[in-house]
Amino acid sequence: KNGAFEVASSDSRHMVSLLLQRKRQLSGLSLSQVADRLGFSSRNSYARYERGQTVPTLGKLGELLHAVNPNADIVINESTTTAK
Repeated sequence: KNGAFEVASSDSRHMVSLLLQRKRQLSGLSLSQVADRLGFSSRNSYARYERGQTVPTLGKLGELLHAVNPNADIVINESTTTAK
């Protein structure tokens, strides 16, 4: 609904990777387009975040998400539920 989706993972690296991939896909952008928006010299610089090879700081995550969709609202909640 309204492009909303949920990403859940106990691994923060994996969660950030999934979040970035999904937001980019929903925005209809290529890796190269996002890299250009960020001023990166190559798409691989951004792709490393999507692959989980580089974990962004919270500030950098905001910058990455803004490049993918400047009008998006992101809510991050920590769940204390454990899987059984």
